Amino acid sequence: MNRGRIALAAWSAAVAVGWLVILPWLSSLPGQKAYIDWLRESRIDPSARYYTEVEAMEPILERLNAELTGRTATAASSGRTPLQP
Repeated sequence: MNRGRIALAAWSAAVAVGWLVILPWLSSLPGQKAYIDWLRESRIDPSARYYTEVEAMEPILERLNAELTGRTATAASSGRTPLQP
């Protein structure tokens, strides 16, 4: 029983270190910070960016679809695209 408690405490500590130390450190790296700033400037909620009702994702989806299909972004905006559900 004591060994199980130690394992639980060790895993809990590992998760806490990851959540409270490693993730904040990663978000402060220049590349990640620039991405977070871009999301804020574009008014994109990162937790909802895969939903189709997020209007700010429309131009991004059009650009990605244009890159995938080899079309221009204006041609891709004429109809439904492969990345839209």
